[in-house]
Parts: sequence; C-alpha cells; structure tokens
Amino acid sequence: MAIDLPAPIGKAAALSRPLTIELGFADEGPINATARSGSDLDLAAQLDAATGRPLRANLVLGGARADVPRADRLTLRGRVPALDVAGWLAWADTLPPPAEGDPRRPPLDVELTGTVFCSAKGAS
Repeated sequence: MAIDLPAPIGKAAALSRPLTIELGFADEGPINATARSGSDLDLAAQLDAATGRPLRANLVLGGARADVPRADRLTLRGRVPALDVAGWLAWADTLPPPAEGDPRRPPLDVELTGTVFCSAKGAS
C-alpha cells in the first residue's frame, strides 16, 4: 500500500514497512492512540472521542519513543536526514479548516536535529 505523504513518511506501494496501531477507549474522555512504523516513526496522541480530532499529539522521527504532550499541542521532533517542508505545507493546505464553532487546531512545535529542509525537487 502506498502512503501519499511527503518525505520522510510517504512510501511507494512496492515498499514494505511494518505498522502497529493501538487505540485505548475509556468510558469517558479522549481516545489514547499510539502508532509505530518501522524503527523510525513513533506517534502518541489523544483524540477527541466524539470527533476523532487530535487534541494533542507527538510524532517522533528517528527511532525514539513518543509520549503524549502534557498540553493541547502537536509536536514533531526527532532526527531525520531530510524533511520536505514544501510538501508538508502543501499537504496541510488540503486539510479542511475546523468547522465554525469547533476549537482551533492545537499549536505545532517542531524540534528536529540533523535535518536538511528541502522541497521535493531538492530531496534525494
């Protein structure tokens, strides 16, 4: 199966990458979710139980384990050789805006080391 996302997460259908997803449902409160793809992508998140919207999430690239952030925010951290910033911004532009009256999206924090920020044309 192909994953149509920019580097370093996207992949061609011919490539194989293991994926583990765990969801924890409580009687009340958010859904706890974790996902691990290969040895270099780890996600920990809390999702709104009614809408599935991320309340807080931490995506870690480069092998470390992710913990759910303590505050309502989205974080991207870790170590990757290249990140297609233009591709990710284009992908983000395709996301629907929050519906009127819905809470705003949480803020995004980015902390990457050893990373070359490039566009898809400059990626190797």
